[in-house]
Amino acid sequence: MIMHGMVFNNIIIEMKIARFVIAGFFFSFLFAGCDKEDVNLPEPPSGNQSLEEGASDIPDGYFEVVFLPKESPDTRTAISGSDSRVRSIRYVIYKSTGEYVKEKVVLKTTDAIPVWPLATLRDTLPKGQYTAVFLANMDKMQFPILGTGGMGYSDILMNYQTTRANARINLPGSDFTDSSEFYFASVNFSNASPQPSVLLQRIITMLNLRRVFVDSQTALNSLTNNIVTQIGYKNIIKTTVQGLLPGLLKTAMDLGTVGNAVYVVVGGLDAAVNLVVGVLVQPVTDALYNLLLQQLVNEIGRTLSGNATQDGALGALGNLLNPWRGSDAAYALVTINNFPKTMDLDLNVTDTYSGDHRFRYSFTPTPGTTNSEKDILIRGFHGVFNVREVHVAKPGLISGLLVDEVIDGNLLLNGALVNITDPIQATVETNYRYRADYSFVSLGLKSYAQQTDGNHSLTLSVKLSNIANLDGVLGGIPLLGPVLNATIKGLIGNVTVSVPVNLPLLGADNLSLSGSWKTPPVKY
Repeated sequence: MIMHGMVFNNIIIEMKIARFVIAGFFFSFLFAGCDKEDVNLPEPPSGNQSLEEGASDIPDGYFEVVFLPKESPDTRTAISGSDSRVRSIRYVIYKSTGEYVKEKVVLKTTDAIPVWPLATLRDTLPKGQYTAVFLANMDKMQFPILGTGGMGYSDILMNYQTTRANARINLPGSDFTDSSEFYFASVNFSNASPQPSVLLQRIITMLNLRRVFVDSQTALNSLTNNIVTQIGYKNIIKTTVQGLLPGLLKTAMDLGTVGNAVYVVVGGLDAAVNLVVGVLVQPVTDALYNLLLQQLVNEIGRTLSGNATQDGALGALGNLLNPWRGSDAAYALVTINNFPKTMDLDLNVTDTYSGDHRFRYSFTPTPGTTNSEKDILIRGFHGVFNVREVHVAKPGLISGLLVDEVIDGNLLLNGALVNITDPIQATVETNYRYRADYSFVSLGLKSYAQQTDGNHSLTLSVKLSNIANLDGVLGGIPLLGPVLNATIKGLIGNVTVSVPVNLPLLGADNLSLSGSWKTPPVKY
């Protein structure tokens, strides 16, 4: 998928989903008053002149460099007009031996949003061999850090006014936005080759971490299934039913000395009871088990929301399992190991935030979703993004990119299922976008221990007349079935089987969410 680019006098800002380049910058000297020069040189000619006209007034021993557009690597539709993706531009010129010569600021952060195309960019230098480094969106004023003492800023460009080898580009003090990502170009030129082609390229990569919305019905099904399976409720119920039915049925089927003669065909009352028990244990167990599933859902709803219904359980789980949706989830606090920190002008990473450090990122709404999902956009230099865990903070005074200090617990969004502690690692290339989704796998309990204090129990009861096709089940017993008249069947149907069961703790603190990252992260 290709998005439109921008033209500035043959200058193209172009954007693909994966890569973003600005091809060939031409600028006028409308911003000449902002130039920072260490060498006192004659003012360059007007950007409205042709190349030949500009060169006619060059003093002896000097030459004029004209920065030309480099051809786009593929055919794209150009964008013209107002565009805010680049808000500051400067270029720095070094001798071919690396010594700093001069710099010019050609777009300031305080200027209006630029309208493309811009005019041609020229400069005048003593004859020789040089390198020009173009640096866009590297003004520290684009990255304010709000603290208790007011607004602050951290330097981005370091030691660049000494030599090219000493120059460093630091990560900013606050996170990037779509109008502050770094762009870069480096071109060689000389008086013998005074028209270098410039291709500005984004040097920031991005890892988009997304927590996929969890459907509460799917989660509820997973939770109830894990509870009944881990505890083994079906076997518990069956064992209890096998112990209760013989006594209950013998009492119901006892017709007295004369009446019990009907059971002689199978060997007497006890033998008849055993035959009836044999055909009813499983259907009674199934009926009680299904009742348990229903009542367990109600208990989950009552414990989590105070509403002892399935709707109560679904509503509570929807909120618990999707804690990033609400307005209280303002920032992601992401712990990253050895996060790339500094680059040189050859775009080599020269330093990292050694060890584990915590970084603050604003949540970004997930495009095209209806469930208020949010993304975490981790932007930085190329290398390994080794994410260890993600915590969430409420709106508050937390500011800046690096937040290693202890955070007041009142500013953290607390809850059993808020944080992600499953690590993910991505090796990211310059100028690409990557995405990894964190998806629901299973919902269970930390402890399945059944509580015996009497406050966490259910009594499951079923009347045998409610067993499906009871008449057919009893009538199908060999030898005995034909002699079980309506009276006896009615007596059996009036029997109620009650089984007590102890439940585990169902509160949010005992819930355990299992999820996983889709790896490796995919380019998009």
